[in-house]
Amino acid sequence: MVFAFGGIISLEHPKGDPSSSQKFCIWVSSLMRWTLKGPDLQTSTFLQGPLGQCAPKPTTMLLGRLRSFAVKVFGSYDMSWRPTTFLGGFDAHSKTWKTSRAKVYPTRFSRAIAEAHLIHAASLDVEGTEEEPQGLERALEKLASVLDSYDGSTTGAMQADIGRLSQRSWCEVWLVLVELR
Repeated sequence: MVFAFGGIISLEHPKGDPSSSQKFCIWVSSLMRWTLKGPDLQTSTFLQGPLGQCAPKPTTMLLGRLRSFAVKVFGSYDMSWRPTTFLGGFDAHSKTWKTSRAKVYPTRFSRAIAEAHLIHAASLDVEGTEEEPQGLERALEKLASVLDSYDGSTTGAMQADIGRLSQRSWCEVWLVLVELR
């Protein structure tokens, strides 16, 4: 929604295996393919390992109006980095997913994201204040009401089918945004 109203976005998700029919990959979903048809939207795929992660961790990011992102990420690579460990699967001994060791972004990756956002912000010619765009409040209500991943009770249990709810919510938000154009 930030992007639809003129802002910039960066959304990270593991690269996945687009060729696998056994596991869902967000990057080949119809929703993502449709989203990427929009102007100023692109993806960038890279390894987090050379940025300081403990393993290669192939990652893809959806970027909106962040033209300097790839330059910042690849410019931050440690070219001498070599993998020493690999993630994937469930560790029966610790009863955790092996990927949990790599959930926190390495410092160089975080810095590259921040610098790409700051470069864009510095390029804007902004003065004074601006009225909120018409329909913004309605779009925010749509997002807040459906994308809440908890069932609303005090148990804090995740909903069983959050994926379908999220997809429905995004479609509703896109419809609101299309109406505003």
